[in-house]
Amino acid sequence: MMGGAATLSREDAAVFSRRVSQDESLQGGKLAAMAGAQMVDLYSVAEVAEFLHPVTGEELMQLGTSARIYHLEPRMLAAWVREVIGDLELAADLDTVADSPKAYGLLVPDLKELLMARLAEYDAACASDGS
Repeated sequence: MMGGAATLSREDAAVFSRRVSQDESLQGGKLAAMAGAQMVDLYSVAEVAEFLHPVTGEELMQLGTSARIYHLEPRMLAAWVREVIGDLELAADLDTVADSPKAYGLLVPDLKELLMARLAEYDAACASDGS
């Protein structure tokens, strides 16, 4: 698992938390029963974390045709974090989640938790005074 802000330099945190170009963006899918699929470009780890919305089966049943599913292929997310963002530690943790035999909907909370924890580490490292 991730080592935390203590092992993350301010410079690395700034690089990992940056907004990437259109050519480097990650595509996710926003799926709606009545509107079909809409592709969404995501430009940073923060945008990916915000994009992911864990939804339970019960919530889907309750929402019916107004339900929305926000989908990212977990292995593509891990590859993007590794190859574009450059955060090898986060990518390895995302790979571990992607290797799970769980259904996608059950992976989303784990993916989001990893992303949110790492964003907090980025913030802490960027706020540190370097001492």
